[in-house]
Amino acid sequence: DNPYSEICFDDFCPPSFLMAEGAREVGIEFNSLSKAYNCCGWRIGMALGNKEIIAAMMKVKSHSDRGIYYPIQVAATAALNGPIDFMEDRNKMFTDRRDVVVDALGKLGIKAARPKALFTCGRPYPRGTAIPRSSVSAYWRRRRSG
Repeated sequence: DNPYSEICFDDFCPPSFLMAEGAREVGIEFNSLSKAYNCCGWRIGMALGNKEIIAAMMKVKSHSDRGIYYPIQVAATAALNGPIDFMEDRNKMFTDRRDVVVDALGKLGIKAARPKALFTCGRPYPRGTAIPRSSVSAYWRRRRSG
């Protein structure tokens, strides 16, 4: 699942599963217009990779839903066939926001990672520290708070 592949900064390109040698023969990668094209909630995306896996997925999908609302399909087609220069502007905006947040945290004495992709910031964990899964962490916080 690679929906954030087009949100990147500082000349960094997030790797794709399909870049690995032999990946196209053994798997698929999902992507969507949600993040790259600012179409959150449209529920429109694509699968790339192994043709047999995609064909099997499409067979199951043909029995489980009726597809995407046609006007959304038209808009998605226009987006995919249209210019992508807006992504540079959007990524520059996210870069500026990232820098403001990381710099402000630094001034407060909080060391935060300066991510090269996505629109989140996190703090580094000491080597060897187990990082709890968010769902487990949230469970324990709720449990401790009563």
